[in-house]
Amino acid sequence: MTEVTGSQIRSRFEEVTDLIDRHRLALVYLEKERDELEVALRVVDRFDERPDLSAGLLEDVALATGGKKPSSLPTVPEMIMEALVSDRDRGGAGLRPKDILRYIRETYWPDAPSDAVGPVAWRMWSKEGRIEKSGDVYFIGYENETPAGAAAGASEPGAVDDDDQTL
Repeated sequence: MTEVTGSQIRSRFEEVTDLIDRHRLALVYLEKERDELEVALRVVDRFDERPDLSAGLLEDVALATGGKKPSSLPTVPEMIMEALVSDRDRGGAGLRPKDILRYIRETYWPDAPSDAVGPVAWRMWSKEGRIEKSGDVYFIGYENETPAGAAAGASEPGAVDDDDQTL
């Protein structure tokens, strides 16, 4: 029989304790990773299982509002003018149709369709002369000044009549 000393037992006891501590630390890291992987799996499962809502989303919005602007709101040209006046008063250089739409959605009509602004703003510029345009930026009140950020080489905008600035 082999004789075992107290120092050998203490040494082995310390080795086992160190192994347990290292494994506990490894377990903590592994459990944390398992939790993160569980969340990742839930996200992936959600994307795999969700229906494609984008296809009918615009139709659903149009059905919910009847596809029309609520009659209690100002007309689209009035809302466009208000957005451009607000931009001018803040020292802005004009707005793109998507920025005008954002203003209208935030101020009046949250579910305004994305095509509610572009054609109307274009008509207000090209047919009615109520607003100015440089590149894809619409503006008012820059009497003979080119707005900052306008496309280089664009024609210089003309003055806007005072009557056209009213809402």
